Formats: sequence, structure tokens, C-alpha cells
Amino acid sequence: MILRLDSYPDDPARREELLREALPAVRQGGAVVALVKQEGVPPRGVAFDLDATLLACEFVDRLAAYRGMEHLTRPLTERAMSGAMDFRTSYLRRMEMLGGVGVDEIERLTSGLPLAPGAESTIAALRRAGMPIAIITGGYARVGRAIQRRLGIEELYATEIEERDGVMTGRVAGPLLDEEGKVAAFGRFCAAHGLDPAEVVAVGDGANDLRMLSHAGTAILYTSIPAIACRVVPLDAILELVMPYGPGC
Repeated sequence: MILRLDSYPDDPARREELLREALPAVRQGGAVVALVKQEGVPPRGVAFDLDATLLACEFVDRLAAYRGMEHLTRPLTERAMSGAMDFRTSYLRRMEMLGGVGVDEIERLTSGLPLAPGAESTIAALRRAGMPIAIITGGYARVGRAIQRRLGIEELYATEIEERDGVMTGRVAGPLLDEEGKVAAFGRFCAAHGLDPAEVVAVGDGANDLRMLSHAGTAILYTSIPAIACRVVPLDAILELVMPYGPGC
């Protein structure tokens, strides 16, 4: 179920390049691709992207569909996730389109967001093993906090979106977790738990995840919403990489 790339180059830029080459097979065909520094060595922490990784949707597109605007946001989402467009530009344009949505509307949508198949069992297994877990997402922190609570994940690194008088303005309120922002958050997560990045797994689905993944000892490209919907792989398939000797080890 998992395609393991043959080599783990010393250069992070080369690792990012290898992952970029594999990205279309993941996003289009539902493959799961892994780049592993040292086979058989159990990692000690895991960082997950949120949209199309722990979630079985892209929240911005789900919100846009609710507002009758998905036809405007979805092309921007796909271009950013496939690497055809800069993530920062895409994200700011999409959020600007959605300015004016009430926070109460967002909360209602968030409560019904679908999780990736196998997400709950994956997080439960990692928690039983005592592994620190983080969500690292460029997405809306309000949504991230809801999923963090729902799955019992300790840490969240996300983009705060400005809210005024109960309304999302569509403007970013602080750092945007773009490619470099995710790398910085990954570094903070590792430092907080005394982990070498080589001891940590990073899981993500899009081009904006590749730089973060290239810094991890185990990089996993996974999407819960491939173009060929019948090829969705449950997220818990990655446990063979995260815990190669079983959940009790």
C-alpha cells in the first residue's frame, strides 16, 4: 500500500525534489509515498497536516461551497496543492473571497467536518504509544483547534485569521504558515520535545508540505481526497512506518 522511495539523500533540497516528483501520483492516483532515513528505527513523534490529511476535505472549499463560491476557490486550492501556484498567494485570495462569514456559521460547519478514514484509530494508536503529536497547518486556526480537541492531539501550529464582531474578515492576523512557516513550526515542535528532526514523522498532502517533509526523518505523502476517489487509503496504513514493531513498542 505504501511506495517507499529508494534513497534518502543528505541534502534536504534533493529530498524535497524527490517528494515533488512523487506528488502527482499521490494527489491524482491515491498512492502513499514514503521517504525514510533509516528503516526499522521507530520514530518518536509525528506531525500531521490538516486539510486533506487528517480531514477528508479542504475546509476553505467546504466553506466556499456553503457560500456558493466553491467554483472560485477550488481551482486556487488545487493549483496551490499541486505546486502550480504559490501557497501564500492562493490562500490570501481564497480567504479574501470568504471575508464576512459569521464565526457561528464557521463553527456549525466545523462540527460536521469529515475525518480522513482511519484518522481516529491512527491518533489513538500514537497516543497509546506515548508519542507527541502535532497538527501543523497553513489553514484556519479555529478549525485546527476544533479537530485538535476532537482527536485529542496535544499541539497545534496554524494560521490565525482575523475575526471582528463575530465575523471572519478574511485577513490573516499574524504569521501565515506557508512552506517556510511550516518548517519553522516543525522545528519548534521537535525542540519542545527534545527530538532530532530525524526522529520525527511528517505527513502531508500538498506542495506546501514538501519543505517540512524534507526535514523529517520519515516523510509521508498522503491524501484523503485523491482525484480517483475509489483509491483512498485509510490513514492508519501509515502505522507500519510510524510503529514498525507494533503499537506496543
